[in-house]
Amino acid sequence: NLIYHLNPRAKKAQRRKGFASPAGFGVVLGGILGAVPAAGSPALDPLQSYKMLGTRQINGVEADGKLHTTVYPAGYQGRAEEVTTIEEAWYSFRIQAQVRRLYTDPRNGDSDYQMKNIEIGEPDAALFRIPDDYEVVDIK
Repeated sequence: NLIYHLNPRAKKAQRRKGFASPAGFGVVLGGILGAVPAAGSPALDPLQSYKMLGTRQINGVEADGKLHTTVYPAGYQGRAEEVTTIEEAWYSFRIQAQVRRLYTDPRNGDSDYQMKNIEIGEPDAALFRIPDDYEVVDIK
């Protein structure tokens, strides 16, 4: 596979070989480090719960929803108070993408991400062509 990097100012397209991974793209390497309990103290693991929300239309696309609630106990990562975060995520298997995500976290505030103006179909092939007036430079 090939990867291109376009430089519009110089009108150059740098081309190089991509990499192949047996695991593919988007594979998680490692994990998230949680609280490290002090010697002799009980583990302060967060309590997590999941609930499937069923299927519904999100901006014109059918999506499956999941509610994920995490309760971090007082003392987790040195915090004095209990913290609860809530994530509502909607994923469309048809377009293989998350189409909406609502996230509530009292430490960082709320966020609402959603895809809009979703068009189903093949994209114009011209979007993926190197412009005719660009010089293609191979990178080793």
